[in-house]
Amino acid sequence: MSKATEHPLVLAIGEIGLDKSIEAPLEDQLRIFEKQVEIAESANLPVVLHVVRAFNEMLGFMKAQQPVVPIIIHGYNGSPEMVEELVKAGFQISFGQAITREHSKIIESLQKVPVEMMFLETDEGDMDIRELYQFAAEQKGISEDHLRVQIFENARTHLSRFSNFI
Repeated sequence: MSKATEHPLVLAIGEIGLDKSIEAPLEDQLRIFEKQVEIAESANLPVVLHVVRAFNEMLGFMKAQQPVVPIIIHGYNGSPEMVEELVKAGFQISFGQAITREHSKIIESLQKVPVEMMFLETDEGDMDIRELYQFAAEQKGISEDHLRVQIFENARTHLSRFSNFI
């Protein structure tokens, strides 16, 4: 594994995490996840999380293990109450196309995440990232330029090897 994590184009360990919608026992998932986080920490790489109906367990893990590498929740689509807990626990939150759905609770979640702890992604659909930035900026009441600059800075801060691409 060390050779893979040493490659300069490897930016993070992920998409790893916990998923209660699959048949694998949660205890096994937790054990494997803990090892994956250990690998991330030994390589000083951030973790990109896939979490399905297991946010409470993820919060428990964070409190018990206190990982030092940045932890980024991929494709957050949960409640505003949970996102507040995740932000308090130090998670970075990445939002995707789900924020554009009409009457979605995810808009309130987006508004609760400080822009300094936020990312945007487009892997869940065919929306152009520029459209997602425009929509997110409108919802947060900030300029699109401010959002772009801040998310770029978030990447520089939390993805230690991001500078390999710029």
